[in-house]
Amino acid sequence: MGFKCTMLSYSPTIPRENITTKPEGGVEAASEQITKYFEGEWRFDRTGDLDEAFNPTDESLWVGTWGDTVVFTGEETLGYLVDEPADNTWFLFTHSMMDACSYRTPPNHRGRVVDLDDSATAEDKVAALEGDLLPFEEPFARGDHNYDDDPEYGYHPLELAESAVLWMFGTEGEGAAEDDVSATMTPIDPGEIILHRFVPAGTPERSESEGDKEKGFFSRLFGGK
Repeated sequence: MGFKCTMLSYSPTIPRENITTKPEGGVEAASEQITKYFEGEWRFDRTGDLDEAFNPTDESLWVGTWGDTVVFTGEETLGYLVDEPADNTWFLFTHSMMDACSYRTPPNHRGRVVDLDDSATAEDKVAALEGDLLPFEEPFARGDHNYDDDPEYGYHPLELAESAVLWMFGTEGEGAAEDDVSATMTPIDPGEIILHRFVPAGTPERSESEGDKEKGFFSRLFGGK
C-alpha cells in the first residue's frame, strides 16, 4: 500500500468545516480560483473527485470550492509550500515512500509548521509537536501512538499525516489512527468529494474513450472498475 497527496487550501476556517457542510461550487467557481492563484493559462478538462486526484502523475490541477473555502491538489501546489504560516493558508503534503509529513496552518489556527520524513529521529518528532498544538496533534504528543515494540522510535510520521488529512480536510487516505480526536469525526469518502481537473492550455484534448472517468487512487489500489 502507499499514499501520496499534496493539498493546498485557502480558507478562513478549517477546510473540513465547509467541505462537510456546503455544496461544491462547480466549474465556474473553480476556474475563477485557478486564475486567481496560479500563473499561466489553464483549461478545464473534466469533473472528477478527490480519489482521482490523490497521487497525481501529471501537471494537472484539481480544484474544488465550498463557500469561501477553495482546495487545490496536484504537484503544482508544492511551489506554494511556505516556510511560515500565512493568513487563511492551509497546506498538507504526505508521501508514503518517504514517510513524509508536512503541513502548515494559518496564524489564527495555531500557525503550525511541521516537517517530518524518514530521517526524523525520536527527538525530531517530539520537537515537531511542541508549543500550541492542534487537537489532532495532542494524542501524538502524549505518546498515544508511539510504537509499543520500539518506544524510542516514537510515532510514525505517516500516522500523523493521516490524522492531519482527517482533521484539516475531513477525508482519509489509508485511514487515521484511532484516538479520542479521530473518534469524533466520520471521514468523507474521497470519491464523494467533487473536484474539477484543469490542465495547461497547450495540453491536447483527450479522445472520447480517454474522457471516461479514470480509476481513482483506491480503485487502482484494490483493482476496482
